[in-house]
Amino acid sequence: MKEKRKAPLARIPRLTRGQKLARNLICCVLLAALLFAGLLYSGVISRVPLPLEWRFRLAERSALLQPSEIVAGLSMEDAIYWDADGEFPTLDEWGDQDATAKWSFAHSQFRDARFLLGRSPGWLHIYESGFLNRLTAALPAGPGDVSAYLYLIHFNGDGPELAPLVVYSDLPAARVEAELAVRGEDGSTVLRGSRETEDGACLLIAGRTEEETPPEAVFEKSGYWLRVRLMDENGAVLGERSGNVEYGGGWTE
Repeated sequence: MKEKRKAPLARIPRLTRGQKLARNLICCVLLAALLFAGLLYSGVISRVPLPLEWRFRLAERSALLQPSEIVAGLSMEDAIYWDADGEFPTLDEWGDQDATAKWSFAHSQFRDARFLLGRSPGWLHIYESGFLNRLTAALPAGPGDVSAYLYLIHFNGDGPELAPLVVYSDLPAARVEAELAVRGEDGSTVLRGSRETEDGACLLIAGRTEEETPPEAVFEKSGYWLRVRLMDENGAVLGERSGNVEYGGGWTE
């Protein structure tokens, strides 16, 4: 008599209880990883209330960047405004009604902004939590370099009024000064800002002035020209950089 041939599936070995458990566990992990990757790619994960550092790390991974060393955490609550008289009042020192109105509007737009600065060899990664909730820039930053990020510009009927700037350097600076020229149809407007710092990282707000545009401000690659100086306690310049900057970015050269 001919032997009956077994069906192909009948020759597959049966899994033990432990093997089934391992198989199901692996499938669940793979499914969870695919679901998380889909949420991360779609941007849904950015709205999940995760700790800021976790979101920063996820943003680095999605941008295929190596994990960086977090060197600073900055908040708009600590920002200082440069007024037209060259004074630097903090948020609690406003007295002029017009200046208060200007800051109140800007603060309502920017008050939730939080920045994490991560440094890796040759690069500075900036993550903004608040308005954008994403990795906003990866700027070249070598030893001794000055890095700056033009976050936003608030315009009123007369032109640019306020501009928050993130500045970072590993130089032992005690003070940072910034001068931003914005090109317009009827000429350019100058905004200035300054503040003290302890570690070379700061968030400052440049305010509109009536000063003339510096003669070295040449608008070649953008409509924004920025100069940043870092100084020590005695006012000596430790580092300086100037050139065209991108709106929502750093220097273009």
